[in-house]
Amino acid sequence: MGAAGSSALARLGLPAPQPRPRWLGVAALGLAAVALGAVAWRRARPRRRRRLQQVGTVAELWIYPVKSCKGVSVKAAECTALGLRSGHLRDRFWLVINKEGNMVTARQEPRLVLISLTCEGDTLTLSAAYTKDLRLPIKTPTTNAVHKCSLCPMHREAKRYRNVGVWSRESFTAGPCKETGGSCLKKP
Repeated sequence: MGAAGSSALARLGLPAPQPRPRWLGVAALGLAAVALGAVAWRRARPRRRRRLQQVGTVAELWIYPVKSCKGVSVKAAECTALGLRSGHLRDRFWLVINKEGNMVTARQEPRLVLISLTCEGDTLTLSAAYTKDLRLPIKTPTTNAVHKCSLCPMHREAKRYRNVGVWSRESFTAGPCKETGGSCLKKP
């Protein structure tokens, strides 16, 4: 600062700045030079590449589009943020819910594991022994109502299908559903 700067500080009642020792500036420049040299050295040195070691091979790849039902063998799958995907099929993208809106798994209904799936074009076909196949469009119609369902502690929204048939007469019966006008699955 010049004389004008010193007089302004004096008017404010502040002490005049003291000259800094020259060694402080030299030390700062030296420290900056050492830091830049270290960065340049790390970038210039050859990096040791880690060798990849094979620990196994993938013999088969399966996707389970409906939770707790049989899977579908696929040749390739894409890893997405929501899980595996192969064409229109996504892993555990569909689930079975009861009339209270809670998820039903093979723990509660073990016969779910007997339902097999096939995918042809834009249609998912669910099959079980001694029953008619159930064909569902993979892309849910936008006119379907959104139905809240519970996945343990989490709550999600899902599209509801109307007029869904039932395969096993022993564990479920189908009847008219007052809320939607479609069919509901009920235990006898």
